[in-house]
Amino acid sequence: MKELVQRALETAKSQLGVREEGENRGPRVSEYLTTAGVSPGNPWCAAFVYWCVNKAAAAEGVPNPFVRTAYCPTIAAWARDNEVLHSTPQAGDVFLRYGTVAGEYRASHTGFVTAVDGSVFSTIEGNTNIDGSREGIGVFARKRVNGNAYRFVRWGDLLKERDELTYKLYVGDHFLCDMPVRGGRSLCPVRAWGQRLGFEVGWNQEEQVPLFDGHEVTTQITLIDGQAYAPVRDLATSAGLRLRVDNDKREVHATRI
Repeated sequence: MKELVQRALETAKSQLGVREEGENRGPRVSEYLTTAGVSPGNPWCAAFVYWCVNKAAAAEGVPNPFVRTAYCPTIAAWARDNEVLHSTPQAGDVFLRYGTVAGEYRASHTGFVTAVDGSVFSTIEGNTNIDGSREGIGVFARKRVNGNAYRFVRWGDLLKERDELTYKLYVGDHFLCDMPVRGGRSLCPVRAWGQRLGFEVGWNQEEQVPLFDGHEVTTQITLIDGQAYAPVRDLATSAGLRLRVDNDKREVHATRI
């Protein structure tokens, strides 16, 4: 499973136990809605999905590929347009449950698929309850049985098309380089990073990993035009830095913790 998809599922799991405080409100519920671009008090299952993917993308230092919305039919239309809407689930998909709302049959509830066992799929979903309501009280883990009322958004397939993207990397207030995105991760040239931070940059030939001041950096190296690149998230972690990602500007800022 792609790193971003896995990170989104982990983020969703971290929210189990979140509960509303008032109808479609509460500190975390309001954060979900605001991140998706709508005000507190609105239904929030779709906003929860977007918030999780957005958090995961920021943690991975990559663009958020998911549609920004708090409205399930918008997810359905976007998935159809991108040809990632399926009738059978896979772990990592976003499910859509269809039903009649105000006389209209449409996508009306959503969440993440965490596992599949035959026709049964496990989920983590917001704005639900133990009975699976689309107007529930919090974030729950559930099991559902696939049928005609469900469709599945395989949004991870869109990550294959992101390799041409680049993000600008800033260390402190200084621009360092443009980073290519490969396999859902922003890659930074190892030597330029190490030298910018004042490390003596070396190489462990046997382990095929870089050395900063003689210490190995745990990461996966990608060669681009003969130059060693590594995920900027790994490099920042090894240096004790945190990353802030601006997906709109396609910028990553590395700062001291």
